[in-house]
Amino acid sequence: MNVRSVPKADRAVCPIDVRFIPESFLILIMLWVLAKLPPRGKSVGEKEMEFPKWATATCVSLALLIVVTAFLWWVRRALPSAILHPVFFYLLPTALVAVLYGVAEGALFAVAAFVCSAFLLYDPVYSFYVSSMHALGELFWFLIIALLGVKCVSVLSRHSEKN
Repeated sequence: MNVRSVPKADRAVCPIDVRFIPESFLILIMLWVLAKLPPRGKSVGEKEMEFPKWATATCVSLALLIVVTAFLWWVRRALPSAILHPVFFYLLPTALVAVLYGVAEGALFAVAAFVCSAFLLYDPVYSFYVSSMHALGELFWFLIIALLGVKCVSVLSRHSEKN
């Protein structure tokens, strides 16, 4: 079907080219796998190359953010009334990032999830303006709960490392 034959009101306007999301996700996964590979034997005078922890944390966080956002965006478009409070689906990945990489990475993931959900999942879509006070309250309470959860997870993991 030609795009010109579809009425302008029925065409979805998307500033993000979603065709590139799978490729960027695959690149992030490949970088993560390369970071997990054991080092090869060194030759004389050659230093061992290490993949920085912050780079791994960034790649994994972005991959989780892309996957969860893409899934929620698809569900919101396919089944509009199926998920009423989509931002709270980011709580589990936020806790996972906090457990694996620490407080700073978990907090940055929570803020990125807040921004992505405000931009892509709440009306008006593709705008940071949130029209409903109820949705704005959801976003606010998500950020508070996520940041408190990140802090609690870090304290619990530090406590378990001591014992």
